[in-house]
Amino acid sequence: MDLRHFPFRLFVSFLLIFLVIVPAVPAAEHTLNPGDSIQTAIDTAADGDIIILNPGTFTENNIQIMKNLTIRANTSFGGTAANTIVNAEMGGTIFNLTGQYHIYGLDNLTLENGYSSGNGGAIRTSSPDSIVMMTSSVIRNCSAQDGGAVLISDGSHVILTASEIVNCSAVQGGAIANLNGSSLFLFGVRISNCSAVSGGTIFDDEGSVALIAQSEISDSSADLGAAVYDVDLSQLIMVNSSVINCTATDSGGAVYTTDSGKYTNISSTTFTNCTATQGNGGAIYTHNVTAFNISSSTFTNSSALDGSAIYSSNSSGTLGFSRLYQNTGTAVSAYNGTLNATYNWWGSNAGPRGDTSGSVISDPWLVLGVTASPATVGIGQPALIRANMTFNSAGVDLSSDGYIPNGTPVTFAITDGAGSLSVTTNIITKGGAETAFTPTAGGTAVINASVDSMSVGIPVIVTSRGSGGGSDSGSGSGGPSSITVTSPGGTAGQTVEFEIGESLGGNTGYVIETVSIVPSQTLGSTDLTVSDATLFTTPPGDSRITDGVVAIALVGVNPSAITSGTISFTVSGSWLSQHDLTPQNIVMMRNDGNGWSELPTAFVGQEGNAYTFTATTPGFSYFAITTRLLNATAEVSLPVNTPQTNAQVVPAGSNAPLPSSSPSGESIPTTAPVAIQTTAVPAAAGAGPGSPPLLLISGGLAGIVIVIVAGFFIRRRWIRRQNPALFREYD
Repeated sequence: MDLRHFPFRLFVSFLLIFLVIVPAVPAAEHTLNPGDSIQTAIDTAADGDIIILNPGTFTENNIQIMKNLTIRANTSFGGTAANTIVNAEMGGTIFNLTGQYHIYGLDNLTLENGYSSGNGGAIRTSSPDSIVMMTSSVIRNCSAQDGGAVLISDGSHVILTASEIVNCSAVQGGAIANLNGSSLFLFGVRISNCSAVSGGTIFDDEGSVALIAQSEISDSSADLGAAVYDVDLSQLIMVNSSVINCTATDSGGAVYTTDSGKYTNISSTTFTNCTATQGNGGAIYTHNVTAFNISSSTFTNSSALDGSAIYSSNSSGTLGFSRLYQNTGTAVSAYNGTLNATYNWWGSNAGPRGDTSGSVISDPWLVLGVTASPATVGIGQPALIRANMTFNSAGVDLSSDGYIPNGTPVTFAITDGAGSLSVTTNIITKGGAETAFTPTAGGTAVINASVDSMSVGIPVIVTSRGSGGGSDSGSGSGGPSSITVTSPGGTAGQTVEFEIGESLGGNTGYVIETVSIVPSQTLGSTDLTVSDATLFTTPPGDSRITDGVVAIALVGVNPSAITSGTISFTVSGSWLSQHDLTPQNIVMMRNDGNGWSELPTAFVGQEGNAYTFTATTPGFSYFAITTRLLNATAEVSLPVNTPQTNAQVVPAGSNAPLPSSSPSGESIPTTAPVAIQTTAVPAAAGAGPGSPPLLLISGGLAGIVIVIVAGFFIRRRWIRRQNPALFREYD
């Protein structure tokens, strides 16, 4: 998909979609009780009116819609999809949209027991540019010849969000048939237990577009394409979705795409337990596809006669930054066409080793490595351990090109030495995952990181000197030796504060006063340690003058549970005078294992000899109180002889830190991490990315969704002009 040609089209489409679907006049409301006729209400309603259904069951079918309408549950009266039901009693299609009209919303409804000997068991729309929008609703136990739940044909368009389709069946498209240049958009949709001969869930045919995002397809079956059957100039786009436990008796346990002519694009999607029992392509089967691209996706526990994950025939495509693990037999096969499958993770640093067949290029592949920062610590001093999967087997850092799927599970273990880990399980995010190792005895410790069947260890040298060193050394002037404080915790989004309780005195040049965090989930009682690290890590260089280096660590808290942190620290005015510095020169820096970087730092105010600052951080590790570079422009304004006030922090870059302690957008080190195999360990049972939850669609996100879909509408019109033969009347 070449996005370079889309901006103008999207802009025009954005305007068009609102002109098309937004009513021009205020709508009247018609409220119905169970037993009232929906058809009668529609017939008497004006164009653009709203039909409101009170809770209960409406027994009705073959409801004809020949005007623009909204039909929804009475949510102000407690109506939801669970209690507001339209039951067709297998007597016909439930809603039939005829003509170029729009259903602005089918909201908070359940449509059940729809049946058609023709097409569309619950909803049928077959007029050019008609639109059906459905949200927070359920379709269940429906069947038809094509489109057991929904038929979309002849250039019409359907948008489903935050909805479910369950137990539907058809010959083509057990849940949805998308035909003749039409468009289907799914966002936050769950489809399960659907079946068909072709396309157990979705049948996409004759120049249509199917865009599936943040959705889940599970427990569906077909002869071909248990989840999706995509054919004849159609285009399939899947992103951030999952396909689970789907089975084809022939080929394409999840996706069967053939004669697409344009492209199939799948990214950040998980395929688990997909099977082609008597054919090829346990997860994906492609044939005569001009171009297909699969990226950052996961294939596990899939099986087929050949190509348990992917089978490609007479096609050209790419597979990159994906995870393939525990698939039966040959995972990826390509014949009469080349599949570029470089930069993938095959469950081991050894690479595919028999997992490919035919014209598949798989070398180089991704490898697991581990780093420790610092590599030498004292007893009680934490070292940041990072599992890194951004390098390939040729030693090249690929972090600027892509990442292995987020959510890939990692386990950490101490295999030699004594100490503790802040977390023993984590997930890969943007190519890495982290834990903190705190030793309790001297010597050499080894910490292993394991992903799938691969385990890699990193040594950490532990000196006998404990965390209470704290003596003046080099540019440092002393701060806290080692302090542990406890907070009672708090709920997600609430600020949790740790009072360190230190004050300036003697030769101390700085103190950490408070540390506050904002958790993304509820935290119970939590410990935080602050230790002087001057003797155990190298302070920032570049001619900076460093007051001190501290290690700050949350004990037993997964880094992904922290949204942000704020550190309040005080610098001695005597130290500033000694080095001829002003508060404008002071900055806090952080070393997350990839080197030192400046944090957004604000000067709060002065009280006597104490100059107080705050710094915001995306995570916790090593911090230096130091000076800005001489040619750097200060980010804070200096109050003169003012009492202490709240700081105004200047934000830096992204406000959305990674779940790990690496700042958002920060580059991965160009020095390859240790990637030497130690002890192979079995994968954790049930490990794998979780299924995406149903999402409520915010207004802003809905606008983005409409823009994307509108772009496809315009494209469909262009295809209609270029290929009128594709748009025959469909019965």
